[in-house]
Amino acid sequence: MQATVPLATSVSDRLRRRLEDRAKGSATVGEIVDLSNQHGFGLIFIVLALPTLVPVLPPGTAVLVGLLFVFLGLQRCLGLRHPWLPARVRGVVISPKVAKFIVNRALPVLDQIESRSRKRWKIGSSEPVSRLAAVAVALLGLVMVAPLPFMNTLPAMMVLAIGVGFLKGDGLFLLLGTIGTAVLVVALVALFTAAGTALFG
Repeated sequence: MQATVPLATSVSDRLRRRLEDRAKGSATVGEIVDLSNQHGFGLIFIVLALPTLVPVLPPGTAVLVGLLFVFLGLQRCLGLRHPWLPARVRGVVISPKVAKFIVNRALPVLDQIESRSRKRWKIGSSEPVSRLAAVAVALLGLVMVAPLPFMNTLPAMMVLAIGVGFLKGDGLFLLLGTIGTAVLVVALVALFTAAGTALFG
């Protein structure tokens, strides 16, 4: 039986313990999700967003990550409390290269973010706002799937903020990620509208 890690331990510590043990072996997506039964959506959003911030993943992986954001965001929007993943996705192996990158470069960033996050703004972490934030994650996933240059980092940063908000019950982070998503989507719609007007008059 898998040992449970106290929820009082920060998510970065939980991830560090698991990935350092697996840095020269293999960890799966399912193992990472199972690290936190109570805050599964926040944890999986963070795990997927961190390596996407820097082009360490193989080409084309951002599309897969974007589809997972859509899939998981819609689940949370529909009221699920813990993410469900198909067995094939749960079995996806996190390569030693990605594990090492997360431990050495991504987790220090997450440490700083977590140190600024705490349970606050209860109305911002209410169920309606949480579901709206989940819709934002799904929209960010669609942005990542679209063939737009340099459109991985910004969505990943916003998903990371929303993931920390879910994990820590931090309404401020949830709202920041959701508002940032709205601004990005409006900017993209305006850009495409202007481009369409210029091309087709």
